[in-house]
Amino acid sequence: MENLPLVQTFSNFDEFSHLLRAWNIDFRQLDSGEFRTDMLEFASSTSLLTHVRFNRLLDQFGASPPGRWTFGIFSRHSTSVIWHEQEISNDTVVVYRPGTELDSVSRPGFEVFALSYTEEHLNAICSYMHLPEVRVLLQGSDHFACSCPDLAKSRLQLHRMAEAIRCLSTEEEYTSLTHCLDFELPELILSALAGSRPGKDCRPNLRTRSIQLVKEHLAAHPGEPVTVSQLCGITRVSERTLQYAFREQYSVSPKTYLKNFRLNGARRELFSSDLDTIRVNDVASIWGFWHMGQFASDYRKLFGELPSDTLKQHKS
Repeated sequence: MENLPLVQTFSNFDEFSHLLRAWNIDFRQLDSGEFRTDMLEFASSTSLLTHVRFNRLLDQFGASPPGRWTFGIFSRHSTSVIWHEQEISNDTVVVYRPGTELDSVSRPGFEVFALSYTEEHLNAICSYMHLPEVRVLLQGSDHFACSCPDLAKSRLQLHRMAEAIRCLSTEEEYTSLTHCLDFELPELILSALAGSRPGKDCRPNLRTRSIQLVKEHLAAHPGEPVTVSQLCGITRVSERTLQYAFREQYSVSPKTYLKNFRLNGARRELFSSDLDTIRVNDVASIWGFWHMGQFASDYRKLFGELPSDTLKQHKS
């Protein structure tokens, strides 16, 4: 078997993102509780299947695999996701062009299959199916509302394939699964997309624009404490509008989002730091936390462990 599948459960996001092939991701946990994700990866020379299930409310950033087109298909029982500032249903297929930006909010219980293919491979399948090349077929759209049988078949095939990968033991089984990933699944997906209409893009409104401005500010000044009042000045909206915007998209208040943003930054730095060369106090100060007792309490409430426990994980 050329590429052994990866099947693993993670309790730490940084470990998960480090082992995730091809994707460049940066998730932030927004609700309280221990992080847990189940991940499965299976790859061939031209294709990559990634199956993940998350148990926390996550703000997702990053980029899809470079050099590949990626299709996201949600599990039938997955919770809904806010994708590019709009809520989409489980019957939506999302399309990522090579290296496309990832920007979504997933709720606890979110489960998705991501299938990535080279453009050359997809065009060969399109030709075999007498379809236009993939760029023409997709009409520049990044999501499709699909209710056709081919989507249901794709989803069923993906669940069966995931179970088979977990039990994979012989070369014959590997060859069969690779053929399914390389040919059967993309044929079903392309057929589903060819028979569906591109999804409608929602025009940015005052709330979505204000959230985008907040995220831009935080990206430019990640460790700098900022108040809700200051954000109102940056976004030029009232505090009430900002409250509605954040509760609608993230299910938390702006104040909680800001605190959790910095706590996530501190957690990432603690996990990647050396216990012998840095102290928890140093990291807390970098991310704008000055009261160590309150920092430890807020940190434990969000992540289910103390900052010192995270720092020790690096050495282990």
